[in-house]
Amino acid sequence: MNNHLIKADLHLHSMYSSRPSEWFLKKLGASESYSKPEDLYKLSVQRGMDFVTITDHNEIRGSLELKEKYPENVITGVESTVYFPEDGCKVHILVYGLDYEQFRNIQNVRTDIYTFREFIKEKNLAYSVAHATYSVNGKLTKEHLEKLILLFDVFEARNGSRSELHNNSWMSILGGLTENYIDDLYARYRIEPISDNPWIKGFTGGSDDHAGLFAGKTYTVSKETHIDSFLESIKNKKTMASGRTNNFQGLVFAIYKIACDFTRQKNKTFKKSSIQEITSLIFEKSKLSFRDKIKLSKMKSKKKSAVYKAIAELVESVQSTDTDNIDKRLDLIYEKITDSTDQIFKILLKSFDKGVANLDIVKMGKSASSAIPGIFITMPFYTSFKHMYAGKEMIENLKKDVLDDKSLKKNNILWFTDTINDLNGVSVTLQTIAKKTPEIDSNLMFVATLKDKETPGNLPESIKIIPSVHNLKMPYYNHLEIKIPSMLRLLKFAYEYNPDEIYISTPGPMGLAGLLIANLLDIKCTGIYHTDFACEVSEIAGDKNITDIVDTYTDWFFSKMDKTLVPTDEYMQKLENKGFSKTNLAYFKRGIETDIFKPHSKTTEKRFFKLLYVGRISKDKNMDFLIEFFEKLQRRFKDVKLEIVGDGPYFKTLYKKVKRNKDITLKGRIDYKDLPEIYNSADLLVFPSVTDTFGMAVLEAQACGVPALVTNIGGPQEIIKDGETGFTAPVDKDVWIHITANIIEMKRNNNTEYLKLKKASRNRVIENYDLNKILRNLLDTEAAAHRQQDLLSTQGTVKSALSA
Repeated sequence: MNNHLIKADLHLHSMYSSRPSEWFLKKLGASESYSKPEDLYKLSVQRGMDFVTITDHNEIRGSLELKEKYPENVITGVESTVYFPEDGCKVHILVYGLDYEQFRNIQNVRTDIYTFREFIKEKNLAYSVAHATYSVNGKLTKEHLEKLILLFDVFEARNGSRSELHNNSWMSILGGLTENYIDDLYARYRIEPISDNPWIKGFTGGSDDHAGLFAGKTYTVSKETHIDSFLESIKNKKTMASGRTNNFQGLVFAIYKIACDFTRQKNKTFKKSSIQEITSLIFEKSKLSFRDKIKLSKMKSKKKSAVYKAIAELVESVQSTDTDNIDKRLDLIYEKITDSTDQIFKILLKSFDKGVANLDIVKMGKSASSAIPGIFITMPFYTSFKHMYAGKEMIENLKKDVLDDKSLKKNNILWFTDTINDLNGVSVTLQTIAKKTPEIDSNLMFVATLKDKETPGNLPESIKIIPSVHNLKMPYYNHLEIKIPSMLRLLKFAYEYNPDEIYISTPGPMGLAGLLIANLLDIKCTGIYHTDFACEVSEIAGDKNITDIVDTYTDWFFSKMDKTLVPTDEYMQKLENKGFSKTNLAYFKRGIETDIFKPHSKTTEKRFFKLLYVGRISKDKNMDFLIEFFEKLQRRFKDVKLEIVGDGPYFKTLYKKVKRNKDITLKGRIDYKDLPEIYNSADLLVFPSVTDTFGMAVLEAQACGVPALVTNIGGPQEIIKDGETGFTAPVDKDVWIHITANIIEMKRNNNTEYLKLKKASRNRVIENYDLNKILRNLLDTEAAAHRQQDLLSTQGTVKSALSA
């Protein structure tokens, strides 16, 4: 008994497939493939294929050539572009074992999928619907897939050019069909099923290779050892699919191979360019010639650009790997391309920095032109990333229908932030939520960028750090830097994480990267309006032009979100006044761990009244007003002290102003774990900022039972209850002195009222801002299902209400 399983790669393209769908190849003017049928035959046999076919787009010459030469183990084939006549939606259908006359007839009937189906059925031809979930011309919908299920019985369940997501999801849909589901489809579309048991489908597999790289890596399996019986097993739904699936790196690898073939064969001008030489050296299989090694040596010389030196090192690394192990080579190429392009853009950004500093337009232009090789190499990764995820939502919806999966699915959420390890409320809160992620059973991952030396060892596992390529100094924020992430590393991580939703906390480079990935994946994107940057810049720089630029950019950024979450009613109204649609805005509370930030049972008795400020030491935080107010208060009360906790760009200037005042202490930055002790040592939190959208320091102080005095501008005023847990006041020194004096007298002469104020502060936080309480309420999935708010209806989205 022969137990040998027969294998055939039933989806393979040769040089007779001439029209590419990928924009990169279209721009080059390249064909879809340059692989010779004979080369594909030999490679397929070498990789264990018992039968070989060529399935070019609407062309049969390649398979006929091979059939004539190898009649015993070549199956004729074609990939026909077939149309739904009602709307022009294209579908690709593979047909096998046909002769030239049948091919000509297919060419005539393929403009109407219903006529095509009847012809296939009448002639009893073996077929398979290729990559059914891929929208060939952008018109494919769930309704088309449902019609295909009625029209045909054999489908390509494993396509070597499609992602694991598409292949596995489509396989589970086809495997989950029932007789009742088919009856429902028939009642809806009135399309007669192709067989008596259309809920049972047959499966094929093929590499869909265009570059001569992955031939024979994905295939169809049967027990039949002869071509005729093998074809019958396809018709009778007795075959199975096996082998590799693709990812976006693999697709790029194939695109570059085709581009190299094109430049070598078709375009003499481009062939002579350095870009062609680079790409050929990277993506060709052949060993380096002596001439190639000389070229690389010159590229690495000190006289050459550092960009080309990086690329030369990439070429040498790739050429040293095992060329027969495609996937190993693919991983190494991606890793080395990432290293090289990071180096390229680092050089570019450094040079651009110098050009900007010196206003050297020529230098800036040279910097930009030197990055062209890096841009050329990386650009297809983005389009391929988008290509591999296209149609995800449509597939998931169909899967729910077929498998009757009505339960709420926990979404994978990828949360982008430019700040994760800085001294601000956003960083602290995001880290707190990240630590809570395992407890709340959430598929939530934060992603940020840091230098290697900046990455602390105690970050929660739910925070992914992407290395920064270069850090740009921020004007007016000399101690802060804009970190530019390694985009190819970020792209790969996002692909592997497979997010269903994107959240963005900041409109910096990481925020822009998150917006880009959301667009590439075509998934929902929620922005968190943490900071009023325009207001901060206005306070710091005092330059209307700069303020307007920042304001315009911030408005543009958040206008691209599907939903923007704002911390307070004031900012809800502010964005509405700017033209943001109310339906795209949502109010949310932010929480705090009240079991950590709480009053201490015993505090040391003091002989003075202590005012406390906690936060970033920046001019926009109204630090000058704070000092002036306190020094004027000192003239009335000799037993008052001010402690300032934090760091920032204004720290040195502030230190010079207050260093002679022994009642003012600048403690600088302290560990987050020590903050509760700091708050408990204070009698009153003073927070004069007019630019904060929320004010975590105010919430932390209130949780510790410390009354707060804040301005009547911005978010902090909504945290306290005026007159009960603290006080709001305009930016007026006399008013602040009056309120502070009343609190001092209250503590001295009527300690009961002061203790009442402290208790009310704590109780308000517990009732409205307790993190654990909010989590328990929001994780009630039944309640979440009934809330029916667009982005706030899923578990993952609800958790975003805890952001800072």
